[in-house]
Amino acid sequence: MRDDHSAAVTALRRIANTISSTDEEDKRRIRAYLVSVGRTLRDNEIVRAALVELRRRDSYDDERFKQREQATLGPVTVALQRVADALTPDGAIGEPTWLAIQRTLQETGRAHPRQTLGDMLRDAREMQLLPLELDDLTPLDRAADQLLQRLNGQFERDLVVASIVTDLAAIRSACATAQKVIETRTLLDYLSISRTVDRLIAHADAWDAALQADSLVGPPHWQDGLAQDAVALIDRICDELDFRTVRRFALYRLRVFFEEFEYERLREDLSAPKATRRREAILQHEMERFLFQEGYFPLTNVAASRGNIDTAVVDRVEKAGVPPILIELKQVTDLHGTSRATRGAVRAEIETAWGEVQRYRGFLASRPQWAGIIPFVVVVHTCVEDISDLEGDDIILIDLSATTPSGKRRRRLHEIDEPIAASLPDHP
Repeated sequence: MRDDHSAAVTALRRIANTISSTDEEDKRRIRAYLVSVGRTLRDNEIVRAALVELRRRDSYDDERFKQREQATLGPVTVALQRVADALTPDGAIGEPTWLAIQRTLQETGRAHPRQTLGDMLRDAREMQLLPLELDDLTPLDRAADQLLQRLNGQFERDLVVASIVTDLAAIRSACATAQKVIETRTLLDYLSISRTVDRLIAHADAWDAALQADSLVGPPHWQDGLAQDAVALIDRICDELDFRTVRRFALYRLRVFFEEFEYERLREDLSAPKATRRREAILQHEMERFLFQEGYFPLTNVAASRGNIDTAVVDRVEKAGVPPILIELKQVTDLHGTSRATRGAVRAEIETAWGEVQRYRGFLASRPQWAGIIPFVVVVHTCVEDISDLEGDDIILIDLSATTPSGKRRRRLHEIDEPIAASLPDHP
């Protein structure tokens, strides 16, 4: 397994070094290298598994950033609404102060890409305020400051104005942190790999299309900055393969191991009379042994209970220096001719497993070194239908049924073709 990783890393780094050492003016040669990178991202199973891990980590970072963004924007929206409710021409505020505020609002610049502060306050009163964005906070801060300067003279004489001043000060305080959040967003954009991956795969697809006999298109065009982005992406993929390993690829190998090499033995063990209530434990033991031999410390629903993971288990993992892999294992098996193993039963087990997974994530977030680990759901089944469409990036299905996967595909195509054929008119 590690030899496969090393070969992928060596090949990618060779391409990256070649791109870096090629004169940027030699655009034709760089375009050819980028085609090679795109094909590797698209077709190499180990690299694709690394990309899944990186995308999962990016997704986790995005979720955390959205929480910080909402923590910044939420108080601003609330304070802005309070200011809007207080600034009404028929409210408790005095007419001279109201007129002064109106003049100030007319003089302030735009507090929003599409609105002035006055327009925002009007929309807030009418419950039609556009959702705030981070880029709105800097101009909003300037507009609030101008209004504060006009109102400060009324602070001691008018209690309504005093409350408005307090809310404007809260807006300014929240806006002061916006720049740090914007800088975080900028760095997050640089770290995100999705756009670069999509561009490189599209680059390779365009080249393959240009090679088709009936093609009317030419080779892919030069794209500014794509070579530098490709080199940075390769560095991240190589780091993932070298230091963090690729958990999903290990689960691919587990599926092949169960379906191809342990198929007969597992079916025999699971069909034994004493195994009826121990099927999940049997499968879990085999899975844990395989994954540990692959270089992982498996954490399953034995170590994880009610969303908590046994601290002693966590300590053993970290002392062993073996990367953890967190799995919620389910089984939907029927080896005695009943109708239990159905598409609906598998789907129900997946939904149950995801309920457990959501509880685990809170625990993982409390340990920074494990924060990027998102649990997998593994379902071992004997469903005779083709249910491959239920799989996802975090869901692995392992088929121990008596019907081969190719047989299931033929059966599914037949089920699709029958009603189509019945709808066609008979030939004379």
